[in-house]
Amino acid sequence: MIALLPAPAPAPPSAADIARAVVALLPAPAPTPAPPSAAEIASALRALLPAPAPAPPPPSANDIAFAVVALLHASAATPASPSAVEMTELKVKNAVLEERIRGLELRAEKRMAGVWG
Repeated sequence: MIALLPAPAPAPPSAADIARAVVALLPAPAPTPAPPSAAEIASALRALLPAPAPAPPPPSANDIAFAVVALLHASAATPASPSAVEMTELKVKNAVLEERIRGLELRAEKRMAGVWG
């Protein structure tokens, strides 16, 4: 008769079998979102900026008339004072005229000396 031998013990699971079993128990990873596009980034940055102020309405004819009248009154009330550049120009012209006068005086003195001399 054939003796019944005990069945051989199953082989212990390999490291690869254990790793497969652990991975099967883990939840599936969520897909990685794509990085934002340049248009999406620009749109987000624009949303952070303050809205531009509306343009002021153009002045009315009445506003312009009042401004012109105010300028006329202001210019009539105070005489225009010369600027620093105008003052410098006047000083230079004055110095040139004084030189010419001195030259004419010297000529006159020489003539007089010749006549009287």
